[in-house]
Amino acid sequence: MTLSKKSHKPTKSHKTNQATHSRGANSESDAAKKLLSMVDRPQLEKTSPAENVASGAAPLNDSFDSRKQFFQMMSQQIGQAKPGVSADTPQASHESSEIDELDKLVESAEPNNAVVNRSVNTYRKLAFRFIALACVLVLVVLYFVMVKLTVVVSPSKQTVNESLIVDVYGINQTASSDRSLKGNITRIEAEESGVYQSSGAEVKGEEVSGQVKIINNYSKSQSLVATTRLLSADNKLFRLKDSVIVPAGASVVVDIYADKAGADMAIAPTKFTIPGLWSGIQDKIYGESSATFAYSTISDKYIAQADVDKATQELNNLLIKKVKEKVGAKNGYDQVLYQTSAETAQIELVDAKVGDKKDQFTVKIKNIVNVISFSSDDVIKIAQQKLAVAAGSDQTSAEIDRANLVYQLESYNSESNIATLKVDFISRIASTNSEFIDKSKLVNLNQTQIETYLKGVKEIDSFELHFFPTFLKRAPALVDRIYVEVK
Repeated sequence: MTLSKKSHKPTKSHKTNQATHSRGANSESDAAKKLLSMVDRPQLEKTSPAENVASGAAPLNDSFDSRKQFFQMMSQQIGQAKPGVSADTPQASHESSEIDELDKLVESAEPNNAVVNRSVNTYRKLAFRFIALACVLVLVVLYFVMVKLTVVVSPSKQTVNESLIVDVYGINQTASSDRSLKGNITRIEAEESGVYQSSGAEVKGEEVSGQVKIINNYSKSQSLVATTRLLSADNKLFRLKDSVIVPAGASVVVDIYADKAGADMAIAPTKFTIPGLWSGIQDKIYGESSATFAYSTISDKYIAQADVDKATQELNNLLIKKVKEKVGAKNGYDQVLYQTSAETAQIELVDAKVGDKKDQFTVKIKNIVNVISFSSDDVIKIAQQKLAVAAGSDQTSAEIDRANLVYQLESYNSESNIATLKVDFISRIASTNSEFIDKSKLVNLNQTQIETYLKGVKEIDSFELHFFPTFLKRAPALVDRIYVEVK
């Protein structure tokens, strides 16, 4: 059987469909190529995650994620674009290879993304650690720089009794030494008189006197004459000074004297018998004393030199009193001393002389009163200078009690017109340095420990603690941040 061989020629409609499929495949292939060209694959393969981080490519992870989603979506669309095309056709094979290439590109980007994430986390941890260490370092520096302690102490004061000699010179004179001070010296003449008792005595005898009560318990009155004997319990003999009659059942107080005067006859109260009476009634008529007998001497008065000296002193005081009333104001100075000298005194005893036997005498005196005016401020300055020199290199402060200044005129030189004074004063001395506090012992102590230490320092009277910051009640760790102030 002969088969006829017919040539297969495509129809016009078949050619049209084939052309259409070819154009669709070509367009889809071109779209895939454009997508591939959008991804710079060599750049993704060559650029490391570290370089991306270093270059500031912070949103790299988000870029990979978006590209991955985009590629997956496009691959799905390409696969579904022409369902009528057979998988065996060249166009389908070509499209499948391009889709696989896109999938591989997306999958190759995933490992790079994981590496970048790990690198970013590592650098983030390092950055956090660095910031934490920097903060700790800043806090430590601030602690050592800002924290401080100021201790304000009031030192204890020592009371000292001192004295010094100063010279007071007049207005028209100049200072002769560093202890001299300017003042005013005035001389005023005055006179006074007075009557005074003599104290001189010439002993002519001794006397013991007293009183005794005579008691009569007998039925008859008893008469006792002067010089009647009275015998004490210790056998000391006394006599009645006057006669007396003692009625029966009564008593009479009489004056007595010692038979032989002497200091030992001034006896204490005791009982007396009357030896001149009949022995049968001596226990009924007797004497009793209630006070100690007095011993004295019998003498003549005369004017002694001591009497004149005493009178002169009293008259000089009267002269000073009279001048004070006359001077009145203190010539602009707060201190005034008055002085009289025995060398300028003119003393006169009226109608008498020393040694005359007189009970009293009259004295007249004429003398010059020196009026010395000066300022206590100048005295205090000289006293403080003396204390400063005595303290030497030690820094001290001295308080001088003005109310306790005592002035005494030592001498007055009429030729130079300079008065020398002795000044007694009381000073309270306190140290102005802080060497008595060992700051190294305060390091890192809390407030209670600091107070305990300072209370044990005898040179401190009181203290105050000032912490900075105020909420931190602990001394700094550095000695240089501890300050001591003395007020």
